[in-house]
Amino acid sequence: MKLLFLATFLASFIVPATGLKCFQCGISTSICLFKATCDADEQCFSRNSTALGFTVFSSGCTSTDKCGKEFADSLAGVTYKMTTTCCNYDYCNGAAAVKLSLVTGSIVALAWLTSYL
Repeated sequence: MKLLFLATFLASFIVPATGLKCFQCGISTSICLFKATCDADEQCFSRNSTALGFTVFSSGCTSTDKCGKEFADSLAGVTYKMTTTCCNYDYCNGAAAVKLSLVTGSIVALAWLTSYL
């Protein structure tokens, strides 16, 4: 009976594993509203490149064997290459544009405040 109680008690601490959570975007970092949950053998990734004067961006989940490797795609018949950058904590592949705008906004707010001092 004690063994059954101990087993039940220890089992209550086992939490089912959930996959890594990542942003999933395509084409632009400014419209990165989707989220994905990766499988056990996947990590968050981001890729960007410039093709025909446009910056092409993608992010989401990818298998770990693709991390750090070059990826070829095409846009309007032009082939371009992107390197897959991976990370392994929740939402680590966040949009650079959003981060940049937060930094820029903070600098502008600080400049505005200091102008009144």
